[in-house]
Amino acid sequence: MNWYLINLKNKNIGELSKFILKIFKMDKNIKIIIINENLIKREFKNHKKKYYYIHTKYIGNYKKKFLKTCKNKEIIKNSILKMIKNNIFKKNIKKNIKFLKKANLLFNLKNKILYF
Repeated sequence: MNWYLINLKNKNIGELSKFILKIFKMDKNIKIIIINENLIKREFKNHKKKYYYIHTKYIGNYKKKFLKTCKNKEIIKNSILKMIKNNIFKKNIKKNIKFLKKANLLFNLKNKILYF
């Protein structure tokens, strides 16, 4: 099992999600740790206008969630998961992506570490 460490300082969301999907296509049995999610670039044109639809599992209850109110963690997960179809591959990605706020907890990693 390989571990990948991805630092998001001043990175673009779209490029990041493409990069993570390429890694998952190469090897299915990996774990990805994402650090510095607070320092990601959020400077795109429709930042204030863009929204996601969320269904509350009740009849006729769609809610709009605007991108400016979302946390960075939710934005990154949505951008990755909406690029792929609903299948086992999507469930595998949901399980194996982790977010860390403090990078000093990473001294235990011994396998492959990749900086993006």
